[in-house]
Amino acid sequence: PSLSRVCVSRDTWKRNPASKDVFSWALFRVGRPRLCPHLGRVLPPALLLSDDFQEENKVLGVRCLHHIVLNVPGADLCHFNRAQVVFHALYNHLYSREAPLVQAVLLCLLDLLPVLERWQRHQGRGTGATSPWDQVLQLLLTHMEAEHRLALRRVYAGTLPAFVTR
Repeated sequence: PSLSRVCVSRDTWKRNPASKDVFSWALFRVGRPRLCPHLGRVLPPALLLSDDFQEENKVLGVRCLHHIVLNVPGADLCHFNRAQVVFHALYNHLYSREAPLVQAVLLCLLDLLPVLERWQRHQGRGTGATSPWDQVLQLLLTHMEAEHRLALRRVYAGTLPAFVTR
């Protein structure tokens, strides 16, 4: 599939909802190392989808971001602070009350945070007061403590061991 022909912008996919499905279908079929040259074209639509108001679009956008994180080398992802942009987009979704979205975000963060950590260490910024790991873990524990919805609490509890281990 040619990712250069799949164009998803805010106007395009709102007028033609199938374009988001075509974009995600094409994206999921392109892996490492062929995805890297297209990073500038696929990252903005994935961020756009994840920023939508409908939960299903948010989850699809986060799944697209996760595929990008898994299939683009860390150095290329950190170029132009793209990894930091993805981190902030995902971190904001942690305030959501929807279990499927939070699950997708936490799984993506588990793969993105090591990339950010290596990049910060390489840049000499690893000595800050709080790392992204600490920020996510602190928010995860805070939300888990006050959560009364069982489905969301299960999502938090299910990913907690992975965050503590890493």
